[in-house]
Amino acid sequence: MRAVTLVLCAGAVAVAGGLWWHRAQAIAWSERRFGSDAPKTVVIPTGTIPRAAAEILAGAGVLSDARLAQRYLRHVRYDPGKIQPGRYTFRGALLPGEVFDRVYAGRCDAGP
Repeated sequence: MRAVTLVLCAGAVAVAGGLWWHRAQAIAWSERRFGSDAPKTVVIPTGTIPRAAAEILAGAGVLSDARLAQRYLRHVRYDPGKIQPGRYTFRGALLPGEVFDRVYAGRCDAGP
């Protein structure tokens, strides 16, 4: 019985350590600006979930890493809102929070 308790405690510590590590990585990543002066335009379709939005934004060069963006959204931002569809153009070196502020608020490009 004591061995089972030790194994369960060790497992709990390992899970807590992993969660702490993911959160620490996401926080460090979220404090670094990324991007260039070249405009990067992305289209976020209706119904896009945060994970897919992170992949779209990273694929377009707006964010540096989709996996870390997903961790940021899950472990740091905790935003219960929905990703807003639209066409977005990003310029300059931006913090991930600045990018997601626009996408969650729906501040997309004007026009058709």
